[in-house]
Amino acid sequence: MKSVARADMTVREVALWVGIAIPATILLIVLLALLKSKPRVTGRLESGTGRLLGGLGVFMVALWGAAVSGAAAGTALLQDDPRPDVMPGYHSAITQNGRPLAVGAPWGPPCTPVVVFTGEGVDRVTFDAAQAAVARARRQGVNVTMATRDGHYRLDAFASTPTSEADVAGVWLNQDPTPTPPKGASGPMRYSLQWLGKSGTGDTDVFESLGITIYSASVDGDAATIAKATDYLIAASHGVFQGTTQGTALTPRLDDAAQQFSDQDVTALLTGAGCPLP
Repeated sequence: MKSVARADMTVREVALWVGIAIPATILLIVLLALLKSKPRVTGRLESGTGRLLGGLGVFMVALWGAAVSGAAAGTALLQDDPRPDVMPGYHSAITQNGRPLAVGAPWGPPCTPVVVFTGEGVDRVTFDAAQAAVARARRQGVNVTMATRDGHYRLDAFASTPTSEADVAGVWLNQDPTPTPPKGASGPMRYSLQWLGKSGTGDTDVFESLGITIYSASVDGDAATIAKATDYLIAASHGVFQGTTQGTALTPRLDDAAQQFSDQDVTALLTGAGCPLP
C-alpha cells in the first residue's frame, strides 16, 4: 500500500530544491570562469584589476538572474501541483497509478457513507479516543460512523442512511506496537496513512482500500494525537488529504493543527465526498 503521510509535501519540497539548485549552479559556473581568467600586466595598470571589476559586475548580474530563475522555476512547480483541489485551500491526492482521485466521488458513488473499523491490536485507549473523534465528526455533519470492537454498526448511524451495507465504504484504523516505529520527517512517525486506488470513470481513480496505522511507541496513549490521526483518516475517506487554511485540522504538523474540524473543513469534506451542503 502507498503511504501518503509525506507525499502531500513533495511538490513544495521539489520546488524549494529547484529554487536553490538553479542559482547555485549558475553561480558556480561564473566563479569557475573568474578563477580561470589570468591577469596580464600592461605598462601602467594590471588589466586583471579591470577584469576583476568586470567579473564582479557579471557576478552580480548572474546572481540577480539566478535568483529570478530559481524563484520562477519554484513558483512554476508549485503552480503545476498535480493534486486536484477539492475547494480553495484543500487538496485531494494522486493515486499510485498517477491519476487524480475523483473529487466528489472518491469511492465511486457520491456521498458514500464511511464506517471506521479497528484492527485486533487496537487497545482500549486508542479505541476510545478514535471513537470520540468519529462521534464528533458525525455531530458536525460528516457522513461517518464507527463500528464496535466486534465489527458491528447501525445503518441509521450515518448522516445519510444507506440502503444496505453494500453501499458503505469500510476503512481501517490499526495500531502497531513496534518499539521503534519508522522515522518520518521529524523523528519516529506517529501514524501513517496507507491506501490504494483503482480506475474510476474517465481520467480519475477511486479508492480500493484505505487505512491508517498508529504507532503506539510514538503516541504513548495521547488521546489528542490519536484523534488527530482519526481525523486524518476521516478526511482522506472523504477525498481530502490536506488543508492549508487557517484553523484547519488537516495540516500534517501536529503543532499547527486544530483539534477538531473547522466549519470550513466540514464543507471541504462534504464537497470532497459529493455530499449535499447544509
